[in-house]
Amino acid sequence: MHLASTTYRETTCNGNFLPSSLVGLVTFTPATGTFHAYWIARLAGENHSGAFDGTYTVDADGHGTMTWSGAFPKQRDFYIVNRGAELKYIVTDPPSSFAASVAGTMTKQ
Repeated sequence: MHLASTTYRETTCNGNFLPSSLVGLVTFTPATGTFHAYWIARLAGENHSGAFDGTYTVDADGHGTMTWSGAFPKQRDFYIVNRGAELKYIVTDPPSSFAASVAGTMTKQ
């Protein structure tokens, strides 16, 4: 399943607000419980991009968790909504991580 994601987020670094936005394509592979994501980001006026691979799980009630590791380990919790057409997600990284608040929607393509 391919999902496109658009996120506007509040990011802080050493207590300072950094304007940022994010768009990308995430491909989920149900047979292996893995995903591949390619993100394009704008952070504090600079463009960034990168590919990330990770794992995910989905409970019977539609709640799921995406996790990836590497240089920037991250975790997103989500719910599948709109009869499977969208995921609504939030960041559930540890409090010491870089992002202060991220929420978004992924839309099935």
